[in-house]
This record gives sequence, C-alpha cells and structure tokens, in this order.
Amino acid sequence: MTKEVKWGVIGNATIARRCVMPAINKSVNGTLHALATRSPEHAGKVASENRIAHIYDSYDALLLD
Repeated sequence: MTKEVKWGVIGNATIARRCVMPAINKSVNGTLHALATRSPEHAGKVASENRIAHIYDSYDALLLD
C-alpha cells in the first residue's frame, strides 16, 4: 500500500500546467491538493480540470496549508 502525497503547486505558469500537474496526476500516490497563484481568478478552470480543491492567492497561504 502506498501512502497518499498531497501536493501544492506554486504558480499557474505553463510549466506547471503542462509538466508538473500532469506528472502528479500520473503518479500512483500523488494528489493535487492546492494551487497558489497571484491571479486566482484565472485559476478556476485549471483547478477544475485537475481536481484541485484549494486555490490560494498567496504562496504563503499555500505553505501554511
């Protein structure tokens, strides 16, 4: 049995959307838990597509989670 690892992604840039998030989604035990972005109004679609439960408007807020 593998233990679930919850990930928080800092930034909503192309590398996060095209590389980091897909890699976490393909992993056996990784779950996208949160996304921190300075423009949360633009992150809703990405969060929905990747089943990300939490969107933060600051990097510190994500780190505190």
